[in-house]
Amino acid sequence: MQQPLLDVDVQGVLRAGTAVRATGADVRAAVTEAADRLAPPGQPGSDAATAARTAAPTWQAALRRLADDLEAFADNLAQAAQRITSTDQSGADSLRETPGPGALPPGFDSMPIPPGSGGSGPGGAEPLPPSTGGSGVDDAEPLPPSTGGPGLDDATPLNDPSGPDGASGRAF
Repeated sequence: MQQPLLDVDVQGVLRAGTAVRATGADVRAAVTEAADRLAPPGQPGSDAATAARTAAPTWQAALRRLADDLEAFADNLAQAAQRITSTDQSGADSLRETPGPGALPPGFDSMPIPPGSGGSGPGGAEPLPPSTGGSGVDDAEPLPPSTGGPGLDDATPLNDPSGPDGASGRAF
């Protein structure tokens, strides 16, 4: 199954960044323009109006932070578009430098083939002939059965505290 291609509309990312930046500027301008109108004028006996006037500076600060966040997000979008473009260009450059099919990587074309390492030509080994029934793995005789003498069959386990031949002490 073929993997889906990564397709990023870099111009779309840049347009989005421009729109976000414009929105941040609009919020900042609105906060500045409406600074003295965020809360109603004082009304005698109105606790809500008094509370709103008290909260107005907090609202202004929050709206200024929103404008700052929008501008920072616009900057991030512009930087992302730049990184995407740069990464794409770098990948394209790497692909252009890749040797074609059958080409060896740089430096490998002048390396000699050591004698006996396989291959044909000067220094290359010839293929092995098929087995002729001579000595070798194909016709090896099986190992004789254990005779009860010292060997793997009667070895003392490494974690046996009595040690070899019943002697006390550890092997290590």
